[in-house]
Amino acid sequence: MTRFAASYLILECLHYNYRALIIMFTLKEWKSGKLAKSKDGIIVEKAVKDNVFWKNVMNCMRGVFLLTGFHSLQPSTGSGSQNVLGATVANQIKVN
Repeated sequence: MTRFAASYLILECLHYNYRALIIMFTLKEWKSGKLAKSKDGIIVEKAVKDNVFWKNVMNCMRGVFLLTGFHSLQPSTGSGSQNVLGATVANQIKVN
């Protein structure tokens, strides 16, 4: 798997799970856990709750569409189905 493909798949997964991630950090179970109080947990929580972080995720995904020539496609809206570019990247990983 190339770094490009891995990075894209991670961004797509983050985008797809946006709401679940936001909700996770508001749950009692998170706030009472050890990780929430750790330095790394605090950094991750701040990043996920930051709107600039999510804008950067979307900008990166848009950049992938421009670089790969998929101009008419839009990023996944969380409908549960993998978008065409994600499927293309996954197929390229299987081939390589």
